[in-house]
Amino acid sequence: MTYCIGLKPDAARNELLWNLRLEGSGRARAGCERFRFNGHVVSLLADRDPADASLVRISVESDGNFTLNVARGGAIETFAVREGKQVVTLSRS
Repeated sequence: MTYCIGLKPDAARNELLWNLRLEGSGRARAGCERFRFNGHVVSLLADRDPADASLVRISVESDGNFTLNVARGGAIETFAVREGKQVVTLSRS
């Protein structure tokens, strides 16, 4: 499956892979609102942490639980997303 906005759902595993590219792109933010997969509606927004530009914060809002895998800088970080809103911070790449 080819994906062009960086999101690749895996409904069978209830996982969403986000190939996040902020580095080298000149962008400080990236995201998608109301992305639908596996019966969920998810909004994702990644931006640089204002206190430390080497860190990336991801705001997630979802109407259900799933696993979010974020690929960045050759590594993948995994987060258990729960229904509602939450913010996670990616490690330095």
